Amino acid sequence: MLAHRTMRPKDLFITIIVNAVFAAVLGLLASCSMPQKSVTQTVSPRDVRDALAEQVAFQADAGAVVSTAEGPVAPQDMPVQSGLSLLRSHCAGCHLSAWIDKIEKPRAEWEEILERMEAMGVHLSDTEKDVLLDYLAVADN
Repeated sequence: MLAHRTMRPKDLFITIIVNAVFAAVLGLLASCSMPQKSVTQTVSPRDVRDALAEQVAFQADAGAVVSTAEGPVAPQDMPVQSGLSLLRSHCAGCHLSAWIDKIEKPRAEWEEILERMEAMGVHLSDTEKDVLLDYLAVADN
């Protein structure tokens, strides 16, 4: 008859360590053999430039006056965008502009909403606020 042999604590400890090392080696091998597409790639300066060019073209198509200045532009020299282009550039990142256009609210309510959005990080000049509020108040009529 076969005798039932119990494992000593020292042997159990060694078995656990060997299994842990084996699992770690398998994990490293698996991570080295992952397809290249799963690796996060950085955005090249050319991609950033192209994305900015697309955004400027989009704003120009929307009727915004787009500055062609090479360097920084002083705030008083910056062209004021139309209400629709302000909506697209400042609101469409989180909200659908087509959905916003369907909301009917008086200007005072839009002012309250804009104040809440500014508290969440939206930055508009006073002129831009007036243009956007005029657009939103007219859009609901």
